Amino acid sequence: MQRYTLMISVRDKARADIAISADRIYYRFATEDTADEGDLPGPGEELELLVARLNDALRPAEGEAPITDSDFSAKLFVDNKLQPNLNLTSGAVRRLANLLRARDDAFAFILGFC
Repeated sequence: MQRYTLMISVRDKARADIAISADRIYYRFATEDTADEGDLPGPGEELELLVARLNDALRPAEGEAPITDSDFSAKLFVDNKLQPNLNLTSGAVRRLANLLRARDDAFAFILGFC
């Protein structure tokens, strides 16, 4: 695996794009009024470990229901191939945000999608 890309949006209101490769973590967060983007150092040889932790965070915990808001959208790409059935829960979004916030507090933006 070379690149892991997650896109989350609430139609016309907010969007988060996160692309992770061994050498960089790119993010872009935008709302109707603002946008923020940045590049962080990548996880290097720990790419597979980080991706495994992200996948665990995205997996619904027992009793969690997918976000059903029709304006909410989430897509996951691995090496530019769309992965099926990404049914994010609010809990999964919080776990994702907390995991990425350990790298940079800018990822707190993701909490707005819960």
